[in-house]
Amino acid sequence: MEHHAPKISVVMPVLNGKPYVDAALESVQAQTLRDIEIIVVDAGSTDGTLELLQQKCKEDPRIRVLASDQRSMGRQYNLGFDAAQGEYLAFCEADDEMISDFLEKAYAAAQANAFPDLVKFDFLIFRGDGPERYEMRYAGLPSAARKTLYGKVITFADCPDLLLHDGNHWHAIYRRSFLQENDIRCNETPGAAYQDAGFLQQTIFAAKSMLYVPELAYRYRMDNDGSSHFKPTAPFWLQELRFMMKKFFSHPEWKSYASKLLQRSFNQFWGSYANDCVMGRNHLEEDELHALQKELIAFLRWMDCNIRPQTDLTMLPLFLVDLPAFKRQAISMQLGFLNAVATFRDDIRRVDEVVIFSTSERGSAMRAFLHCNGFHGRVVFCDNDPSMQGKQRLGTQIYSPKEAVEKFPNATFIIPMPDFRAAMHCQLILLGVQSQHIKDAFFIDPWAAFMVDWETV
Repeated sequence: MEHHAPKISVVMPVLNGKPYVDAALESVQAQTLRDIEIIVVDAGSTDGTLELLQQKCKEDPRIRVLASDQRSMGRQYNLGFDAAQGEYLAFCEADDEMISDFLEKAYAAAQANAFPDLVKFDFLIFRGDGPERYEMRYAGLPSAARKTLYGKVITFADCPDLLLHDGNHWHAIYRRSFLQENDIRCNETPGAAYQDAGFLQQTIFAAKSMLYVPELAYRYRMDNDGSSHFKPTAPFWLQELRFMMKKFFSHPEWKSYASKLLQRSFNQFWGSYANDCVMGRNHLEEDELHALQKELIAFLRWMDCNIRPQTDLTMLPLFLVDLPAFKRQAISMQLGFLNAVATFRDDIRRVDEVVIFSTSERGSAMRAFLHCNGFHGRVVFCDNDPSMQGKQRLGTQIYSPKEAVEKFPNATFIIPMPDFRAAMHCQLILLGVQSQHIKDAFFIDPWAAFMVDWETV
């Protein structure tokens, strides 16, 4: 009897995921594309997760449960890759949820575009469940590329800033033969944090055809206390940076992308290191930093120090020559950020009405930040784009700047866009807003909006 290969294999790693894994698995089972297989890779759960999975297997023959011999998310993913039979691979983390028609739409998009190496969608970041759930959309492409590149088959060369914006692997399907031909694997380091980063970077650099679709695929949970977001993360970013530098040495065709790799992964490393130090949870030894220092020097020599213009690597030279000064500067910058958050918190708590000037990603992130931190005053948006005025975003009304000034004369106006700060200040002043009622926001992105607790800074 001829074996039938499913259209898509979904791989789900899990370890003691009982609070959320049932909902995660049901979201995959409920996919409108029925021709799938579901491979759950358990790393030794002891909280009842395994028993739940075994019951699910009895109820749905599409589910298989594998046992990982290591407590490593990277190892779990690789075991899933090896067991998969589908044309495409997809992933669902054990505390997240797939949107019901994601796989059907993704496969249809692949079919309509000559089966590209990968197809990626937008997704939702969320926290809470039931009536308390709050979620925000995150676009797969950087804002500057959305009008021109959504719905087109592209490569990384078409959008070099892609790596700085798209840092996730689970809102996509990947052609399995593409992963096999390019030997794309996850880094099998211990634990469960960011082993998917290297996987994602390999797919973006190696792909000869990528398709980004402006529809929703996935819900990513941001309030699981066991998540990697709430652990020391610098060691994992260090491991992924090392892993990818070694990959580059064996892929000279990626050499022109090396500065983007550093901008993404080195900056993530030092930002995580600074945060870990400030939070009193730094577990990196000095010899590990010295080893990375040597590896970075070797990598820079290999890439002929070809750092592209407008590549933000301001902390890299200091790291290469003076580790104590690097540590002091990194900590100082992180403390500066936390102080800015605390000052902002204290100022905003004194007001009853807030107008966020911009419905951009930064503006939306500020709205989410205020919600997640329990600001109970009135919040509205204003925006210069006429097509946005009169609508809502994140359940929040959008006005023109003139309407907002007239309707909320006592409000504090928040400016979240540093590139337009001067212009926005001037516009508001000319509309009659007093300067003390205009507040420049600290840097905030959608991830920080859901993670930064202003009570703890």
